[in-house]
Amino acid sequence: MDRRDEALAALDEARRINEKIDSPDGVTDCLLITGRVHLHFGGWDEADSCFRAAIGLAREHRLPAYVQEGAEGLAEVRRLRPTPA
Repeated sequence: MDRRDEALAALDEARRINEKIDSPDGVTDCLLITGRVHLHFGGWDEADSCFRAAIGLAREHRLPAYVQEGAEGLAEVRRLRPTPA
């Protein structure tokens, strides 16, 4: 298992724990960080999915700072994703 896989496994575990304790802000935070990991490693679709899920959860629970952070993540995906040749 490489460092990327370790990070994603730890974040998945943290997300599941936050779901169990009913912590929407914790789950949203895990989704945002997971999106950043995918973004760092060029996982454009995975990052996009994480940021969109985070935005949806943040809107549902009225967490405007997380909505903003998710929107910034989506903008970064659009900016960094290579355009098809």
